[in-house]
Amino acid sequence: MALDEISFVKDMNETNPRKPLPWSLIWTEDEAALKIQSFFRGFNARKQPEIQELRQYQRSMREQHEDIASKVSDFWSRQEARSESRASARSRSRQSQDSKTK
Repeated sequence: MALDEISFVKDMNETNPRKPLPWSLIWTEDEAALKIQSFFRGFNARKQPEIQELRQYQRSMREQHEDIASKVSDFWSRQEARSESRASARSRSRQSQDSKTK
C-alpha cells in the first residue's frame, strides 16, 4: 500500500497541501539552459530602442482603444437582436398570409 493511499495521509494532504517543487528540481539542465537563453534573448530584443518605441506605441493605442472590445460586443449583440426581430417579423407575415389563403 502506497503512502498516499492511507486515509489519514489523504486527509492531511487535503488540509495541508505541499508546496509545488521549484523549477530547478523539475527541469533538466538542457531545459533550464533553454529557458535562460530565451529569457535573455527576449530581454535583449526588448531593450532595443526600436522595440521600445513600438511597445510604447502599442501601449498608447491600447489605452486609447481600451473599450473597443465592448463596442464590438455591443455591435454584434445589436446585429443579433436585429436579425432575430427580422426573423420573427417574417414568421408573423407568413402566418398572416397563410391564414388569409385558408
